[in-house]
Amino acid sequence: MAQITHVDWVPDYGKLPHPASRLTLRRGDTWTVPLTALGGREPRHLVFYRAQQDVVGVRQGDMLLLDTHDPSPSPPGVFVTWDEMGIAVARCAYVRPKGGKGGGRVLVEGGGGAYETTLAAMPHLLGRVVARWGPL
Repeated sequence: MAQITHVDWVPDYGKLPHPASRLTLRRGDTWTVPLTALGGREPRHLVFYRAQQDVVGVRQGDMLLLDTHDPSPSPPGVFVTWDEMGIAVARCAYVRPKGGKGGGRVLVEGGGGAYETTLAAMPHLLGRVVARWGPL
């Protein structure tokens, strides 16, 4: 069995700009989860997060298991992100540069639609969604 904590990130809207380092991590209940439910992932890098909106196969209220040690959009996946305006769930994918030149880009698909951005301007990835629990 493993102990996984339910967390929420709360932005400090009193400060501009809002870098990810200014997010307050609020810790809640700790859940006991069978190790077999973790898919071989290290429990110390996992947290639970309750989705705040419907997007990308996730419904508001779903409980998401996040791997906070995997902040890279390659391979593509669903992430909890901070775009300096708010916390959101989004599908993110690394897009290779055409002709192998340049730094590549990141495709972000979320509640506000899809957009492509540079690696430097992509949202902060707070954790990769590795499991979801919600109503059928």
